[in-house]
Amino acid sequence: METQHTFRRAREAARALNRTASERIDRLLLALADAVEAGTEELLAANARDRSRMNPADPAYDRLLLDRGRLLGIAADLRNVAALPSPLGRILDRTVRPNGMEIRKVSVPFGVVGVIYEARPNVGFDVFALCVKSGNACILKGGSDARDSNAAIAALIRRTLAAHGFDENTLALLPPTHEATAALLGATGLVDLVIPRGGRGLIDFVRDHARVPVIETGAGVCHAYFDRSGDTEKGAAIVLNAKTRRVSVCNALDTLVVHRDRLTDLPRLCRPLAEKGVELQADEAARTALHPRSACGRAFSCRLHEARGRAVPQRETPPASNQTSRRLMLRIAIQAKGRLNEQSLGGRSPARGRQTKTCATTTSRRPWRWASPTWASWG
Repeated sequence: METQHTFRRAREAARALNRTASERIDRLLLALADAVEAGTEELLAANARDRSRMNPADPAYDRLLLDRGRLLGIAADLRNVAALPSPLGRILDRTVRPNGMEIRKVSVPFGVVGVIYEARPNVGFDVFALCVKSGNACILKGGSDARDSNAAIAALIRRTLAAHGFDENTLALLPPTHEATAALLGATGLVDLVIPRGGRGLIDFVRDHARVPVIETGAGVCHAYFDRSGDTEKGAAIVLNAKTRRVSVCNALDTLVVHRDRLTDLPRLCRPLAEKGVELQADEAARTALHPRSACGRAFSCRLHEARGRAVPQRETPPASNQTSRRLMLRIAIQAKGRLNEQSLGGRSPARGRQTKTCATTTSRRPWRWASPTWASWG
């Protein structure tokens, strides 16, 4: 019953937010960025309590972690969202009928957006910023691993809302229970949209059990394609960033697909990965190009596995350490192909042994076709 009251209060807050000037929303986001920096100690203390309950060797540990650098990045992101133009009230399409009647398609808020996510406390700030910028109230349902961090983040946001004359119910945090999830998925008439942000199991559960509209997100495997006309220097920088900036997140790069005509540039594309200790799993053509005895692979050194379209077995008894977890994630599969088409990416990714996707998102079943891209990535 309490969750129903939470949903109703969020709906009332959404109506009030819909009447709020965009300039006032931008000032709110800037104030929240300042509050994040001022409240660093409070947020770090809550996050430390969460991390004390998790094994540092768990790959989810890095996703759970908040530190001063990440909080400064969150504050910077809030200011970046505030600087964006408002998406509200934009005329997307306009048609005049033969009888003179004008029909316009105008962007408006959804209303109340619920987001279910796992051990990623920064998601709370991301969701709130994007929702309030677009005129929506938001309901957060985080995982139990991050319950103290999520509670501290929600409290900080709600204090900032109240201090600047907004309804604090513009953001609500549900308890990390299965009952709260079920209530959110069944809140017809109160919640306008639910977005699951997490792994395949979470996404499938939400899609199968929701009675409210759902937007599915991708769950990997993420590919980047280096085409015949690609810039090698730019390509190497993109691949390095996509793989190593945050190796534990679901949109970290899993597979690099290289046009066959550019295999001679593969060592240059992969050398920054080798310097970061990334293990490569290569098909036969890519392996030949990377081999130290090949013409293009001389002076290239990296731990290399032959993939042959399948997952390479890990060691049977890896030592229990955070470095082991990072090493398991620091792998990338390399495939050599011609121009991509709808059949090019079928099968399993040798990086993690999961089924690759040929669509930009799981909600679109159309095959992904390429015209003449230089670089593209999806996941």
